[in-house]
Amino acid sequence: MWWILAVLLAVSGGAAGWWGAGRGAGGVWTRQLYREGFSRAGAALCPREGTGLRLLVLVASPPPHIPHRAAIRYTWGHFLRRRDVAFGFVLGATNDTKVTALLHRENGDWGDLIVTNNIDHPDTQSLKTLSMLEWTLQYCPRVPRILKCDDDVFVNVPMLLQLVADTVDTYNGIWGHVETSDVGWPHAHGSAYLLSSELVYPLAREALRQRYLPREAALFTGWLARNVSAELTHDARFARAPLSPLLAATVSGVTPVQQLSNWRQMFSEMHDLIYSPEHIGMDNPFIQETLL
Repeated sequence: MWWILAVLLAVSGGAAGWWGAGRGAGGVWTRQLYREGFSRAGAALCPREGTGLRLLVLVASPPPHIPHRAAIRYTWGHFLRRRDVAFGFVLGATNDTKVTALLHRENGDWGDLIVTNNIDHPDTQSLKTLSMLEWTLQYCPRVPRILKCDDDVFVNVPMLLQLVADTVDTYNGIWGHVETSDVGWPHAHGSAYLLSSELVYPLAREALRQRYLPREAALFTGWLARNVSAELTHDARFARAPLSPLLAATVSGVTPVQQLSNWRQMFSEMHDLIYSPEHIGMDNPFIQETLL
């Protein structure tokens, strides 16, 4: 699948980007900054190129955030250890030898790290998202939906899978908490958004044609999405404000400790539902999906 990126790089050569056009000669081309490939590919995370999967979950995580990744694995990440979902953490490269040694040990224990060839920094988040698209094209091209989220997000996996089911007949779609903020055009908040797999190649192609913009969500779910005629949809299940973990598909701004408390709260509320006077019971589809 390496030929895909080669084609992307080739076709991006002569196009003028909005960032350059809007700022004269300023800015730098994304293709000049981007280093394709992975120092740790994690190819086994998506078996059979995604055939039979319902969802791919890629969590953007800085290399030192070992406690954040551990909290996810011991909470909502546990729901993703299933045959119809692929799941991995996407990290940028680091020059810190101590962190590199810790990552080697972490991946030896869990095997769920994908490490790109681009240095991890707040200003390189768009490169990390582009790496996510490259990884999906190379290793998981047949998956129908991709959730991109940050490592400070709590995910209600059963509700997320219901969202995936609700959008099964929609193509070229992006779902998230849509906002405008200060960039001047609608885009999904970058903490978490759901993406149709049909958009992976067009978005990667368009990104390589543009001048670089570090605001990854504004770039990929806003400007580039508009260029490829993607349908951006606000979905209230992508919550920004703190909510009960049963009331939203994703909740952002969550610390590792809060991941654990949300997990405990979720199962406490599940217990209350099962034993409620309405007798929801174990045959309820939501209950079954949660406890699967």
